Amino acid sequence: MGANRPALWMVVDLEEEELPLYVARNAQDVADWAGTSRESVMSSICHAKERDGKSKFVRIYLDDDDEILQMEREGKLIGTKEIADYIGIAGTTIRRHRDEMPIRKENGAVIADKDAVDAWLADPPDWFAACKK
Repeated sequence: MGANRPALWMVVDLEEEELPLYVARNAQDVADWAGTSRESVMSSICHAKERDGKSKFVRIYLDDDDEILQMEREGKLIGTKEIADYIGIAGTTIRRHRDEMPIRKENGAVIADKDAVDAWLADPPDWFAACKK
């Protein structure tokens, strides 16, 4: 069930009401952030589900009318990783130069309009060439 449904993957703080510490669009990004393997993330989620327990790793399936999916349909890039992948630089570079880029925080998420990013890429700042992957 859910194999083809879009999902958000998270690392949560089990001691603080399961507040999200990190959110990603795939299990591998969560694993990289947490310093573990994708298999460990998946296993932890499955074991918690089987035993009706909790895991610091969480997968939440999105409905077709979900706000994040709607933003994607509207030409928005959601999250540092997605923006970084789109323009070909590291996520840490995005965080370092956030004020110089056409991105914003909205409801706790980093968001950019694809059209604005494309316009910015047409005449990027000098530092951009040195950071390109």
